[in-house]
Amino acid sequence: MQLTNKLKYSILALLALTKNHGNSEPLQTHEIEALQGLANRNLESLLTTLKRGGLVKSIRGSQGGYLLAREPEEITILDVFSCVEELDTFLSPKSTSLKITEKSLIQDLRVETYQAAFSVLQKYTLSNLYHQQEKLRTVHMYYI
Repeated sequence: MQLTNKLKYSILALLALTKNHGNSEPLQTHEIEALQGLANRNLESLLTTLKRGGLVKSIRGSQGGYLLAREPEEITILDVFSCVEELDTFLSPKSTSLKITEKSLIQDLRVETYQAAFSVLQKYTLSNLYHQQEKLRTVHMYYI
């Protein structure tokens, strides 16, 4: 299973909001881009999708922006995946010239593979990933 750019950018945007969580000031799109080193013209669209999915909320106006809608410990990466990706695309069988028996066998394997992947995505929260990200940022490389 490969993570799409849409999912990657969504996770990075949510990590920026996780860093800002607890602060009553919302983050604007350009601040999210700066915090995560993003240069994505579609970030606004992704944030709208995340808002529709109940993961973020937006504040209107010149001082507006985006905030997490729930606690970072309550938002799993599977929640993000389910919000930005179409699950039917992943689970529906591809049309092939295989016989019914082979199609069924392949589909069963496909479903089991995605169930395993979804299990992994379910165990990670924004809080987990944020703390991992912060640990990685504090690691310093020294060259001699």
